[in-house]
Amino acid sequence: MSKTKELVNNTVIITVGKVATQLIAFFLIPIYTRFLDPLDYGFIDLVITYVSLCMPVVSLQIESALFRYLIDIRGSKEEQEQTVTNAVLVLFWSGIVSIAIILAITLFVDLPYPAIIAAMVLSSLFSGAFLQLSRGMGRNKVFAVSSLIISLSTTLISVLLICVFRTGAVGIMVATAVANALGAVFIIFKLKITGLFKISRRNLSHAKNMLLYSAPLVPNSIAWWVLNASDRTIISVFIGNAANGVYAIASRFSIITSSMTNIFNLSWTESASRYINDTERDAVFIKVLNSSIKIFGCYVALAIAGVSVVFHWLVNDQAYKDAYNYVPILMVASFFGFLISFFSGIYTAKKMSKQVMYTSMETAVINIIVNLALVKFIGVYASALSTAVAYAAMSFIHYTDIKRKDYAALDLDKKSLLATAFLVGCASALYYINIFWVSVISAFFVFVVAVYINKEHLKLLKRFKSGVR
Repeated sequence: MSKTKELVNNTVIITVGKVATQLIAFFLIPIYTRFLDPLDYGFIDLVITYVSLCMPVVSLQIESALFRYLIDIRGSKEEQEQTVTNAVLVLFWSGIVSIAIILAITLFVDLPYPAIIAAMVLSSLFSGAFLQLSRGMGRNKVFAVSSLIISLSTTLISVLLICVFRTGAVGIMVATAVANALGAVFIIFKLKITGLFKISRRNLSHAKNMLLYSAPLVPNSIAWWVLNASDRTIISVFIGNAANGVYAIASRFSIITSSMTNIFNLSWTESASRYINDTERDAVFIKVLNSSIKIFGCYVALAIAGVSVVFHWLVNDQAYKDAYNYVPILMVASFFGFLISFFSGIYTAKKMSKQVMYTSMETAVINIIVNLALVKFIGVYASALSTAVAYAAMSFIHYTDIKRKDYAALDLDKKSLLATAFLVGCASALYYINIFWVSVISAFFVFVVAVYINKEHLKLLKRFKSGVR
């Protein structure tokens, strides 16, 4: 299988699970806006955001090392047992530490829902690691199915608790904990992880090497958390939790584009790691970069135009209407997020986790400075704009660093980049007119232009589908 075709194949498999899960989350918006008031939803969203901060700290990002190390040892059962055993032992002690921290916090602070928070942390800890394990072993179908199980479970349990039992937004936290536990259990039985865990295979030196790789990713993850959570924190402090609830709904819409970034990142990281030392590396990387810019840029434009058509149908509560204004900015930010994913895949392939850490921390600082500088003048817009500016800065820093240090050849097709940027700009301008018939015309126009820009890729996809048959 060719390198490009393998990337496409992996992406399709992961997409099946991820797109389905994100679509389900997207269509939960009407339920959230109908049954939850902005203040309640904004508070729980903030709690979940802060819980996510704990994950890279307590796990030491061992799941990232598990994925990267397993890629190189797919043919060795003994090395797989050693790697999995070391990772599970780290996870076990991480779970113990996380429970101890939560108990300690409750002694000094009136922590809301401590038992639910502990369950969220533990289930997310193991489901995240086992998802990465399935990818590292090349079992992308298992990864996709488990992701689907987690999403479906989250949706069904959320709907049951919020709509039937009227638990309020806390139902989202309960659903998250239970769903992640179900996803982890599925992978344990499907991949027979208990057979890979052998205490006799534990190796302190090997575990240390894994942690040396993963430890720099902890501040990197925290920096990413700052990029996302600082927006919500600043909104809550300077404007209020209700405004944060509105911003959270806007973020839900941006899932349409950010989910595709995540899908690409999952597939690309594996492909880049496998072919980083290949003789055809530069040709493949250039092709993937320029093709992906056209495809993803046009997808962002289509998403912006599409949301302008359906937004007022999905959001029927006047309290959330202002969320409409922030969606295009967050979607543009996700385009730069895609570029970051591409460049980060190269760093991961070269096991340069420290470089990822440094640039992520720099970007987090940019995000906070821009946000604080603008929030008193333009309100919630400051959070959306600071995210876009920070992502753009991070993608530029990565690009120049990789080019300067000659980690890979990255020749941009400037003509295609400008055409795609123009299309996104047109879609965004028409979006803010906020008239239904204009939105429909905009969606049709963007679709036609996107097809024209990607006509070569559509032909390739047609040949790929024929080859699969």
